[in-house]
Amino acid sequence: MVFRIGVFVLFALTWTQTVSAVDDTVVSVYHENTTVGPFQILVPTVVEVPLEEGTAVSQNAYVVVENGTSEYIYSLVHQSYQTGVTSGRMELFRGLRFLAQPKTVYFIYRNPDRFVNVPYGPHGDLVNDVGIQPILPPVWVKNVAFLQADSDGDIVPNLNDNCPLVANADQKDIDRNGVGDECDDYDRDQILNVNDNCINIPNQTQRDIDHDGIGDECDDEESRLTERLPWVPWVGIGIALAVLIVLFILVGTAPKRKGVSK
Repeated sequence: MVFRIGVFVLFALTWTQTVSAVDDTVVSVYHENTTVGPFQILVPTVVEVPLEEGTAVSQNAYVVVENGTSEYIYSLVHQSYQTGVTSGRMELFRGLRFLAQPKTVYFIYRNPDRFVNVPYGPHGDLVNDVGIQPILPPVWVKNVAFLQADSDGDIVPNLNDNCPLVANADQKDIDRNGVGDECDDYDRDQILNVNDNCINIPNQTQRDIDHDGIGDECDDEESRLTERLPWVPWVGIGIALAVLIVLFILVGTAPKRKGVSK
């Protein structure tokens, strides 16, 4: 009895961790989802979900998850020209293809707000049109597991952040070009302002001979002796102190003059 309870608890923990991993790493990235299946098939069959015109076609624009598991099913956005039902002309058709199993329900997620690396396993040929089973257009709903991305942790979601990879809570954009000042490159030297020691003048080498954080191209003090040789002022101060000490000594040891008699 104890053994069975232990096995059950271990299974429950494993299942919980698996589902949580799916939600955290992939599912929460997508704005919408839908459910398809089970399909009237007797053997594994490639099904094709019709997609609306103008939908994304990138590899990770959609992700398919088998119900009750943490398995990501490899899918492919397939494009082909077909005769339109109403127009009678050749029209571009897009469909999401994946290999479905009998008596299985699948969740499909779409419209991600950031790139996600989906851990796909081995997959078969989805390009071949032979044996493809089309299905009716599904109803897409808001994904309740969706979490807005905030890659730089500045409390401004990526969707509204004018600098999503560099923290800039103030969203300052002095030239109003839609790119936050921290992410902009005013001088176009291919170094972002946040890393550029001279944001207004191109200086790809980032040379800063006096190590004051200001690039040589922008440093107005660069030609001064004290900028190039920061130890010089201390030498001057030392010499001045030495002169004062010598003067004090000379004054203190000088013989006193005798008073002048009348």
